[in-house]
Amino acid sequence: MTSTHRTALAAGAFVVGVALCGGTGYHPAFALTPASPAVSVSGVGRGDPGVGEPFTIATSKTTFSVTVDSVTCGALDARIMTAFFDSIGEPPTPPPPQPGHQWCVLQVHALNTGHVNDAWFVGSSAVLGAGQDSYKADTTSDGFTIGQAYENSNHGKGPENGLNPHESGPDWAAYQLPTGTVPSSVTVANGDLGSGPGSVVVTLRHS
Repeated sequence: MTSTHRTALAAGAFVVGVALCGGTGYHPAFALTPASPAVSVSGVGRGDPGVGEPFTIATSKTTFSVTVDSVTCGALDARIMTAFFDSIGEPPTPPPPQPGHQWCVLQVHALNTGHVNDAWFVGSSAVLGAGQDSYKADTTSDGFTIGQAYENSNHGKGPENGLNPHESGPDWAAYQLPTGTVPSSVTVANGDLGSGPGSVVVTLRHS
């Protein structure tokens, strides 16, 4: 499948995913497979949040309470990818990472704690850290396909489509890290597209 073809299919699936969206709760359809090597999150002892601990992101219109759920590196969830390609009538063909790299999938969820509808994009706002190195989300058609597949698995409205006040939903972003590299942090910038001042650092520990 060419990148152009995959982009077109992913865009079509986006419409399907939006049509299936509903409800205001966060209800994951699948548990993500454990990271390889396993990664969990803990606070760093100076007020920074850990996994499952919400923090506030301000956009130009509203505020979101954001929670980092997990970072999963290695094989993509086979059930999620199969369901995605089934939904667009294609054989399961999960995009491979570039040579010498692995996929890492960041899962978060967000609650609109403000008073107006607004959108927020984790892929534009979050950076994975590994030691002294930092990695932005994959913005190619492959990265988009993976993110859309995970979003479709929830059948729920996420912040990338806009959330009304008091609505919550999940979001995912895919990253390519060198094989064997273990993420050590998630840095989430403030603002609509990560352009505002300040950031929150969620530090990862190995279990």
